[in-house]
Amino acid sequence: MLDTEDLFLLDVRTQSEFDEGHIKYANLIGVTLLPSRLDEVPNKETVLVYCKSGTRSASASSTLIGAGYIDVYNMEGGINAWKAAGILL
Repeated sequence: MLDTEDLFLLDVRTQSEFDEGHIKYANLIGVTLLPSRLDEVPNKETVLVYCKSGTRSASASSTLIGAGYIDVYNMEGGINAWKAAGILL
């Protein structure tokens, strides 16, 4: 999925978490800021949402779906799952 051209990768963690490491090409919009920054998330692309463990990204995914976004995916397990699987950032 990450090699899809029409993918918007949304990191909903804090700035400090993002600065510690993030997935290449990720866009940072903290979960608490998302409702006021929906205009920054394209609604014509697939949106993959992630956080540290999957809790905040699940909430953010619900926010997007509630706002009319259709092609939204929550990265289960978050960035912790990536690290546990040995995927480098």
